[in-house]
Amino acid sequence: FPSHDSILFSSTYDNYRIVVSNVVCSTTDVSITLKFSGSTGNTYAYFSRFDQYFAGTSGVVNGFNVASIVIGWTDANAIGFAFDVFNPNLAKYTYANSSSQSRNYTMNQGGVDATTNAHTGFTFAPASGTLTGGTITVYGYRKA
Repeated sequence: FPSHDSILFSSTYDNYRIVVSNVVCSTTDVSITLKFSGSTGNTYAYFSRFDQYFAGTSGVVNGFNVASIVIGWTDANAIGFAFDVFNPNLAKYTYANSSSQSRNYTMNQGGVDATTNAHTGFTFAPASGTLTGGTITVYGYRKA
């Protein structure tokens, strides 16, 4: 499952939607994190709300001044998630909001990269293990 640090974000579009489907992770019950190209250090903050079906629990996970944004959560089955990225190619803060779903979890999260670097791509990875298979589709959209 490749990194997407190639040039995906450009001045052609203001914002982007990234849809990820049928991803399998070698490790279960770990977060999937997002990092933008052009970011260095602990410049991220995020807030996540989750429901864990099989355990009947709900909770909140958050982080400030961390190295990435939590964008999803894995389980033993294929997962899918979508996230929107706002202002990635501008010299402003870059924001991301996502919704993810797996067999055992549903999550809604948001985060920010608090640098003013313009970004051209992104990388996401599980906190441990590796992602295999799946499809990534990137859509650009702009103001009318």
